Amino acid sequence: NCLIGIVGKQPTSNAKLQEQADGYMYSKNGNKRNNNVQSSYGDTYDTNDIIGVAVDLDNNKIYFSKNGTYQNSGVPTSGSTGTGAAYTIGISTTGDYFAVVGDTDYAEQSTFQFNFGNGYFGTTAITSAGSNGNGSLFEFDCPSGYYALNTKNINTYG
Repeated sequence: NCLIGIVGKQPTSNAKLQEQADGYMYSKNGNKRNNNVQSSYGDTYDTNDIIGVAVDLDNNKIYFSKNGTYQNSGVPTSGSTGTGAAYTIGISTTGDYFAVVGDTDYAEQSTFQFNFGNGYFGTTAITSAGSNGNGSLFEFDCPSGYYALNTKNINTYG
């Protein structure tokens, strides 16, 4: 059972991401998970699906998309109303959040490939660039006002 999301402290190698109080995950079975509690959220996902994570730290919201469609009718640009947000996230005890993936099945092996805006998943180029990458290349559009988590944008926008 794959998990994709963020956690508010650097996890150790044996950390159970779904049990973290400051961990916010979207699970392969379509559930959202936080603090060892899971509940229904969105569609299931599988091999070759592209999962997007939009974190709004101005309004403390997190949204997940599958193949360009935000789950739970999510609207990342909805501001403080948080329309369809997976969670209202707490303030991290460290002041940081880390992108994380993992699985909860010791028998199954999972492989993840990331695109932080360079236009590649591993060595595979995206097939078409979304129109709102804010200078980064993603398969699907970034929400307006959001930026890729990469060195270029950190240097430019902080």
